[in-house]
Amino acid sequence: MQEILVEKIQTDKTQSRAAINKDYVTELVELLKSGKKLPPVDVYKNADGCFMADGFHRLMAHIEAGKKSIRAEIHKGGLKEARWHSSAANVAHGLKRSPEDKRHAVKMALEDKPNASDQLIADHVGVSRDLVGNVRRASTCGRPQVERIGVDGKTRRLPPPQPTPQQRYTQEKAHEKPKVKPPPPPGKPAAPKDELGHPIPDHVQVLFDRVGEVQELLTALSNVRGVIRAAADDPLYFEVNAQSVATGIAQAYDAIKATTPYCVCPWCHGQAPMQTGCNGCAGRGVIGKYRYDNAVPRELKK
Repeated sequence: MQEILVEKIQTDKTQSRAAINKDYVTELVELLKSGKKLPPVDVYKNADGCFMADGFHRLMAHIEAGKKSIRAEIHKGGLKEARWHSSAANVAHGLKRSPEDKRHAVKMALEDKPNASDQLIADHVGVSRDLVGNVRRASTCGRPQVERIGVDGKTRRLPPPQPTPQQRYTQEKAHEKPKVKPPPPPGKPAAPKDELGHPIPDHVQVLFDRVGEVQELLTALSNVRGVIRAAADDPLYFEVNAQSVATGIAQAYDAIKATTPYCVCPWCHGQAPMQTGCNGCAGRGVIGKYRYDNAVPRELKK
């Protein structure tokens, strides 16, 4: 450890935090003016100069306090080594990192070692593997990587990316032969039937035709649930109670799914008009699967 001139220390491109906390710097300035000594900073030094790695708030405090030099631990290396050291700084000491600080540190580490595995980066920066994956996907914009360096230092070739369930579904549909329905027998066309094989009255068929609307709402809720889960470390959603939102979405999903037409009402057989109603279907003429399983008496399930 030795004293080093603050003007000699380069800080450009080595800061792993999203921003300097000015209030914290002010606290450190007061400590310095009271005669307290702060822990030494970490710098890397080579022929190109001295590069800051850990202690940016302490350095700023020394500058604002009018100090010309600062105690420092000198390490061999340059900009690259200082950046790698900085991305792992403040895991167990210093001002607690914010979610945005963590994301910025992960991004810095990925820039320096793009082929490192998510687990290697997570262990180095001190964050979750999921956060590393989220930052990597956002920074690469979907560009595939062919190799990764594991925690053990070995380089492994990555398997080709697998299609998502939606992509697989689209591919299967593209190769699927269209189903050809047999022509109806001569004479009056057969009446459409519900899931139980019961004929659907014409004035009730319109509700069965709108099942797609219900499915669109369910898909939208599923998408929202996926976004909230993926945004656990995103500062934009920091105030969101993920558990509360997930519970509300689950309740809304079940309630909307329950209204999907399943069969013609076993009580009124679809004949109760909306104006007068029916105790079984409230005048809709249809009931959902949940109501059929839990509310219809056994003797009507024929």
